[in-house]
Amino acid sequence: MSDGSSTRALKPGDVIDGFRVTKLVAEGAMGEVYLAVDEELGRRVALKFVKADALDAKGLERFHVEARVTATFNHPNIVTVYAAGAFEGRPWLALEYLDGETLRERLDRGPLTVPEALRIGRAIADAWPRRTGTTSSTRI
Repeated sequence: MSDGSSTRALKPGDVIDGFRVTKLVAEGAMGEVYLAVDEELGRRVALKFVKADALDAKGLERFHVEARVTATFNHPNIVTVYAAGAFEGRPWLALEYLDGETLRERLDRGPLTVPEALRIGRAIADAWPRRTGTTSSTRI
């Protein structure tokens, strides 16, 4: 088992609990996201790995709570959680794979048009009550 500082990178073809890694999609300070294929169902998934040393015990518990709560949702504007686990001491989630650019990538290209901003705002507003468990307006 690794301490997190020397955890090997996953490679195409690696299999994690029935998910075959295809390629690295993104990498950040907290971990990596890989495109993978669910070998049983044949669907593409995003495998999100957290670096082993990125979370203390309290952070790890928050990660698991967030995964369990998110897995209860069924909404087009909230990503679906398919599975969770740990590999070589690193927690991971298998998530619905959404192909396309991130909001950050879109904003890096320039300001949103009014129709784009309205579409995104509506999607967030529609999903917000389900995410927070509230039905009334929430102060942000």
